[in-house]
This record gives sequence, C-alpha cells and structure tokens, in this order.
Amino acid sequence: MHNLGNSKKMQKVISLSLLLSLFVSFFWGCNKEEPIPSYIYIPSFTVEAQPDFGTSTSKITEAWVYANNDLLGVFPIPATVPILATGETDIRIFPGIHEAGILARPTIYPFYEPIIMNHVLTAGKIDTLPLVTQYLSSDKIELALNITFDIGNVLTDDLDEDSATLVTIVPEGAEGAGGLLLVTDTSSNLSVGNNSLFSLPANGSQVYIEMDYRNDTKFSVWMRGHQSTGQGDIRPISTINEQEDWNKIYIPLTPFLQSNKWVDYQFVLNLKLTDDEIANGKTEAKVYIDNIKLLRYK
Repeated sequence: MHNLGNSKKMQKVISLSLLLSLFVSFFWGCNKEEPIPSYIYIPSFTVEAQPDFGTSTSKITEAWVYANNDLLGVFPIPATVPILATGETDIRIFPGIHEAGILARPTIYPFYEPIIMNHVLTAGKIDTLPLVTQYLSSDKIELALNITFDIGNVLTDDLDEDSATLVTIVPEGAEGAGGLLLVTDTSSNLSVGNNSLFSLPANGSQVYIEMDYRNDTKFSVWMRGHQSTGQGDIRPISTINEQEDWNKIYIPLTPFLQSNKWVDYQFVLNLKLTDDEIANGKTEAKVYIDNIKLLRYK
C-alpha cells in the first residue's frame, strides 16, 4: 500500500510537470515573434539574342529560385518570392520550361544561363528583378541544326515525293521570315527533312529541339536516321497541337537518343490532313515555323 501511494503521488507530480511545461511552451510560443520575410518580385524572364544563337524568342514559364543554396521553390512567372533572410544573400534563379509543352513536365532548361547575384535583402521590402538570361557560351554548347528562314530554307528533302507539298519561305515568321507547311484535300500529306545528316550523343547528355510555330491543325516532329548496319528508320518524337499565336516548344531528345543510338540523324516534319477532316469539309491546313534549333553540349 505504501508503494501504491508513492506511485500515485509520483503520477500527480509528473502530470503537474507536464502541464507546467505545456503552459510555458504555449506562453513563449504565443509571444515569440514570427520572422518577417524579404521579397523579390520577378515580373518577367526574357532571353537576350546572341550572334552565335540568334533568336531571342523564348517561353520561360517558371523561375527555380535558390537562396544561400536552399531551393525556395518553383514559381510561375510573374512571381513574388518570400525569402527568410536579410542582408547580403546569394540568390540563384534558373529559367524553367515545360518539356514538349506539357504542364506536368516542368524542368530547368539546361542551355540558358542561370541568374546569379549577391543581393542585399531587407525584411518586409519587395525588390523587383526583371530577369534577362542568354544561352550558354559557344565553348559549352553547339547547334547541331539551326534553321532560320532569313538566310534560306534547308527543309528541302521531300520524303513524301509530292512536289505540291514543300516548305516555302514566307515573310510572316516569328522573327523576320518564316517557313510555311501547307497541305490540301488533294495533296494531304507532307513529310520533309533537312538536307544534311548530323550526329548526336547517346550517352545521356542533354539534347533539345527548339522551335517557334503557329498552326491550325496538329503536326508532328520526327527523327530519321541510320543504324550501324546501314539500315534506315524514321520515328515520331512529338505531336504538336493547334496554336493560334506564335508559341515556342522545347522537345527533349535524350531518352530517344539513348534508346536508338543511330549513327546519324535527320530532322523531319510531318503534316497530314486526315480523311475525317476532309470529310468534314476542311480543304487545307497550315503550319508556320521559325527558329528551329537542335542544341547539344560540346
């Protein structure tokens, strides 16, 4: 009985201690001031044109923001970014895209320079940072393919063997002249490739196709190539939906290259007016293209 009494007294002491501890924690928690964040506001993220890579068109949709090496998040642009830091802060901002235009595939675009700055932050203050990036320097990356219609048309390999379905140069490109793919109900299939072959790495190194386009019907990007045996093949890479205004797409090629490991490659575009579209009264389909680039590391 004596031990039981002591046990009950001990339980009461422990209970009182716990209650006191919780009260103290609650009291101090209520009186503890929350830190006031500093802010950066990113209204836009644009690309500066360079002699080696030409175009300044881009579709940077997010900013991947780091402060003192910590990832703060991925922010759709325009964005107000809270940062729990003051004074000199190492800020790194990486341009983000959607691979193949797919919202569920956000990623840092590896061929644009990140923004790196040592910025002085003030608690409660919003600093506006309109960001301008550029492509990595030409000693780091190279263009395996660069099609700008201001200097001519290299999409001349007529794979469908129909002289009525060719790429023509038109003045209304994304920047200067552009290319036009046109099919009709009498010549309904267009398949055209560039006029030379190029090599691409199959070792997992990042490779992307960039292209500006606007179109009133779906079209496809294909790659054509040859295996080490000399046998040729052609395979689809991406199907691109209708887009009324000029748009830019970034298509990753690395998984495709690792799977195929061809000796050489050819860039191919395909546009087809389907039987259903013709039956529904559609007589022609158009795709405008510009600034086609195939980028890889050196």
